[in-house]
Amino acid sequence: MIPAIALVLVVTLGGTIATYAFDRAAPAYARLATGALIGLTALGFIGFVLALLLGMTPVSQGIAAAVALAPVLLLRSPSIRTAVRRDLEAARDRLGSIARPSSRGLVTVAYGLAIAVGAWLVADRTLFEQADGLYIGNVNNLGDLPYHLQITASFAYGDNFPPQNPVFAGSGFSYHYIADFLAAVFVAVGTSLRDGMLILTVTAGLALLALIHRWTRDLTGSAVAARIAPLLLAFSGGLGWLVLFDEARRGESGLVAAFAASDARYTIDPEGFWRFGNAITTLLIPQRGLLLGMGLAVIVFTLLWQHLNVPDEPASPTATWRRGLRDALTEPRMVVAGVLTGVLPMVHIHTFAVVGGTAFLWGIAFREWRAGRWLPWVVYVASTMAVAVPLLAWTARGSQASISAFFGLELGWDHGAHPLPWFWLANTGAFIPAFVAALLWRGDRPLVPRRLLLYALPFVVWFIVPNVLRLAPWLWDNIKVFVYWWLGGVPIVALLLARLWSDRTGPRIAAVALAVVLMAAGA
Repeated sequence: MIPAIALVLVVTLGGTIATYAFDRAAPAYARLATGALIGLTALGFIGFVLALLLGMTPVSQGIAAAVALAPVLLLRSPSIRTAVRRDLEAARDRLGSIARPSSRGLVTVAYGLAIAVGAWLVADRTLFEQADGLYIGNVNNLGDLPYHLQITASFAYGDNFPPQNPVFAGSGFSYHYIADFLAAVFVAVGTSLRDGMLILTVTAGLALLALIHRWTRDLTGSAVAARIAPLLLAFSGGLGWLVLFDEARRGESGLVAAFAASDARYTIDPEGFWRFGNAITTLLIPQRGLLLGMGLAVIVFTLLWQHLNVPDEPASPTATWRRGLRDALTEPRMVVAGVLTGVLPMVHIHTFAVVGGTAFLWGIAFREWRAGRWLPWVVYVASTMAVAVPLLAWTARGSQASISAFFGLELGWDHGAHPLPWFWLANTGAFIPAFVAALLWRGDRPLVPRRLLLYALPFVVWFIVPNVLRLAPWLWDNIKVFVYWWLGGVPIVALLLARLWSDRTGPRIAAVALAVVLMAAGA
C-alpha cells in the first residue's frame, strides 16, 4: 500500500501547485482537495495513455506520476512562490496553535477528525477479506462491486488495452472507466485490488466533502452552513427512519435493540417504497466514477461561480472581440473549468451531461451574452469540446450499446403505484420543504439573495428531467442525475439551518429538529 500512497501524495503535490495558477484565493484545505482530484485525474489519463503505449507496469505509471508532478515548474514564478510561502507559513501557524487551542479551534479539529475517521470507516467496509472469502459491508455494493472488480482486474492483470468490454469480449467498451483504471494503477505498483479501491475511495471522498464545505462557504458566506453542508450529503435520506420507530413500537426491546436487530435499510429497498438511497452508501461508495466525477463537478461549479461574480468592466471604445478573447485566454479559470468538464465523459458520463447543462443554464440565467461577458464562455465551451469530443469518440468505438436504450418517456421515475407527491416527500423527507422555505424566507431581507437564487434554480432541472425521462437502460439509474439536484440544494438547505441556529432558543431547537429529520435515515 505504501507505494500507492506515495503515488497519491506525488500527484496531489502537482495538482496543489497547479491550483495557484487559477484559484489563488482557495483556503488551504480546499487547495489540497482540489489538488488531490486534479492530480488523480491527471494520473488516470496520463497513465492510461502510457499503458496503451508501454503496458500496465510500475515504470509506465511512475512516469505518469512524474508527468502529473510537472506543475511544480510553476514555482519558477516569483508570485506563485510568494503565495506558496505565505500559505505554508499560515499552515505552520495553525499547527502551532494546536498547543494553545481555543474552543472554536477544538471544534474545528474535532469536526475534521470525525469526517476523516468516518470516511475511512465507511470506505474500509466497501470490501474486506475473511478466511472464507470476500465480504462487503454495504449491501448496495453487491451489484456494482463484481463489475468494477472485473474492470479493474482487466486493466491490472489482463492487459486490456485498448479496452474491450470485459463482459462482451471483442466489443468496444463505451464506459466511464477512469476510476477503475486508477484503482488498477495502484495495483500495478504493488497494492491489492481491495486496497487500491480503498485508497481511491478515501482520497476522493475526503476531497469531495472538503470541496462541498468550501463551495458552500463561497456561495453563502456562512461558516456554519459550510460545516453543515457535507453532512447533508453524507447522511442524505428521507423518512425511512420512521420504519425503525415502527419496529421498536411493535417489538418489546426498545429503540436501540430494534436498530441492532434490524436488517432493514432506511433509505432504499430494492422491492419496496424507498428508492432514493443515501448518497454515500448507494452511489458514491459503490461507484467511484461518480465519486471522482462529483468532486470534479464541484471544482467546476466553484470556478464558474467565481467567474459569474467578476464585476462588469466599462466597455473600452478601442476594445475588439479579438482583444476580449485574448484577455479571456489569459485568465486560466475558464480554461481549467472547461478541461475538467471535458474529461468527464471518461470519468462519469451523467456528470458530464449535468455539468455542461448547468453551465448553459447559468449562462442564460445570468445573461452572460452581454457585451464582453460571452467571450470567457466561448473559452469554456471550446476547452470542454476540445477534450470531450475525442474522448467520446474513443469510448464509442466498436460499442454494441444502443443509444435508444438510454432514453425514453418515464413519468414519475420509480414511484410505482404510489402517489407521486407522497413518494417524493417520503423519499426525500424535509429536504424539499426546507429548500422551498429557504427560497421564500424574507424577514428583514431574503435569506437567499437574487444571485444565489439564480445560481441554485438550474439545479432544480435535475429533479424535473429525470422525473420525466428515462436516462439509462435501468430506470433507477436516473438517481445519478437526481443526486445533482440534491447536491445543488445542499448549500441552500444548510443556509436555512445556519440561519435558524443563529437565532433565539426556539429557532435553534427547530434547527436541531430539522437537521435530525433530514439526516436520521442516512445516519
